[in-house]
Amino acid sequence: MQANELRTGNIIQSSDCRDCSVTKYEYSQGSGRQLGNVHLELRDVRTGRKTLERLRPYDMIEIVRVDSTPFQFLFQEGDVLTLMHPETYDQITVDSAIFGSQRSLLKEGVDVTVNLLDGEPISGELPPTVTLRVAEAEPYVQGDSATGSLKGATLETGVNVSVPPYVQVDDLIIINTQDLSFVKRAT
Repeated sequence: MQANELRTGNIIQSSDCRDCSVTKYEYSQGSGRQLGNVHLELRDVRTGRKTLERLRPYDMIEIVRVDSTPFQFLFQEGDVLTLMHPETYDQITVDSAIFGSQRSLLKEGVDVTVNLLDGEPISGELPPTVTLRVAEAEPYVQGDSATGSLKGATLETGVNVSVPPYVQVDDLIIINTQDLSFVKRAT
């Protein structure tokens, strides 16, 4: 695959790193006859070490094959998560760090995907949206109805998000797992 076809989340092999996850991808346009550059921020999936790399758009990069396996989140003890495969009922334990910032949205019974490299979990993903209950919400202040006004709310998992003024305590809301933004009220 050419460097300009890479995307965030790809696992690649580079000169500096054997198995690296692309955590940031940026293409800078060249001027005139000069070609642009691809700037990558890489994280070694085994050690967590971060490196920066600059490539030409036409440089060939080897993509590492990663197996994506579905699991269901059962429970958490400290920083260790217990997951169950939905078909075989096999249970595995993984470090909560593989889910990154999304780990704050984990709740019992949520379906997740774990990416395995040589049988070892290297990263985890939640679905694009999750439904969570509002545990606490700032009160609605009359007159705060300006277009686009938001208030703070704490969800059942303890994460704080911004929600529209009409959202109340015990409402079920749908949250985008990528940026922790409010999507809509669940019905």
